[in-house]
Amino acid sequence: MEAAAEARDADVSFALDCAFHRLIFAVAGIEEAWHVLHGATGQLDRLRRWVFPSHPGLFAEALDEHRRILAALEAGDGAAAQAAMKGHLDDTVAVPARILAEDPGMIRMDAEDLQMFTSVIRSA
Repeated sequence: MEAAAEARDADVSFALDCAFHRLIFAVAGIEEAWHVLHGATGQLDRLRRWVFPSHPGLFAEALDEHRRILAALEAGDGAAAQAAMKGHLDDTVAVPARILAEDPGMIRMDAEDLQMFTSVIRSA
């Protein structure tokens, strides 16, 4: 993940991101939920693939968030892992809003679409 983030390689970064999250679901015994969530994030994935290379800070943010999640899991600290994952998901949900604020014409997403997207991610 580190090498892909440093290289700003969206394809490798997103493949590793997907594997990281899927592994967490599998270890938690809820891999079926992964399939549901992954199926609902197609628009977000397309947006991230498009935006991340031109916003290098996003790679570093995601990597830092993954490190916090992993450290909490390795320490067996469920509360810290939950808090780290919540922070990661909150930041993920914030990406479309950040992009809209920077360039309102970049993506077509009105307030209602953004609210729907946010509720899908947070309910997963």
